[in-house]
Amino acid sequence: MGSAPSRELSRSERQDELVKMIPGGAAKVIRRPKTNPDGSNIVTRSNFEFPLKYCATLVKEFCKSMGVDPKQQKYIRNTLRTSCGIDVDLEKVQIGSATSN
Repeated sequence: MGSAPSRELSRSERQDELVKMIPGGAAKVIRRPKTNPDGSNIVTRSNFEFPLKYCATLVKEFCKSMGVDPKQQKYIRNTLRTSCGIDVDLEKVQIGSATSN
């Protein structure tokens, strides 16, 4: 018996999963993608859907830059806001990373 195939996450669900990847509860969704009245994704004809597909990579790069490269961290934070609809509280991130060491 195999397991049931998992369904693809909606864009809003992908955002929620990305927020969970950032330590210390320092991130929150500030903009949601547009959806149909039933909550399903609006099909786009472009590769530039919101949030962008590479948001998971951005979150991973953000986490790598924590405590190492503040300039890169701020740049990625701004990109997360505009491209992914996710805001990161840098003060909370720094407090969380300091207490996790």
